[in-house]
Amino acid sequence: HVAFAAGSGITPVLSLIKTTLRREPDSRFTLVYGNRTVASILFSEELEDLKDRYMGRFTLHHVLSREP
Repeated sequence: HVAFAAGSGITPVLSLIKTTLRREPDSRFTLVYGNRTVASILFSEELEDLKDRYMGRFTLHHVLSREP
């Protein structure tokens, strides 16, 4: 599975990610998540926890538009 989200659009996508990874043990999920800055990333800790919990199954790519 692949999802793209930006800003607060992460809210419904985060639910889909958690449900998919929990219910489909053989699935993989990649998220491309756009924000302006690192400080503006919503659910940052929760996303990092998912990466740790589903290592090898969940990949997260941040796209930051206002960071050097």
